Amino acid sequence: MEHDLQTGTERQIVSNPLLNYGMSLSPDGMFVAASTLDSAHKTQTLQIIPTAGGAPRELLRLREPDGLREPTVWTPDGKSLLVVQTVSSRVGVWLVPIDGSTPRKLDLDYASWIEGAQGALDGGFSLSADGRQIVFAMGKNSSEVWALENVLPAPPAARP
Repeated sequence: MEHDLQTGTERQIVSNPLLNYGMSLSPDGMFVAASTLDSAHKTQTLQIIPTAGGAPRELLRLREPDGLREPTVWTPDGKSLLVVQTVSSRVGVWLVPIDGSTPRKLDLDYASWIEGAQGALDGGFSLSADGRQIVFAMGKNSSEVWALENVLPAPPAARP
């Protein structure tokens, strides 16, 4: 739902009984990223939904036992999503471009993030506004906050 704070009007952006979790608004407000879970077909999808209306666009489809975990995080430029994905029983962080380009696994040691956290990030993770740091919350006995720096590659124009 979209709620206009000045007028009090509400508008439904999307209605889908298969929406699962991980909804996230793009930095420009043009899209909502969401995952769906279709138990009957044993599939999970990652899609973006235009906030102005229109059909959702599927970015990624996985079949059980592969799947997505929370959260879904937009890159600061709004051109990609970061997702935690399980593929062939291996968990990793993937960069999923919204232009339909091939998703790619990032060279991050996700296993060290969740070490001692019973297999999951307790509080998820978030990307800083400049895209240079990832903050994640987890911990063995109590939550802690950690930051990883320089995890995304430099934009093409900035590379030597």
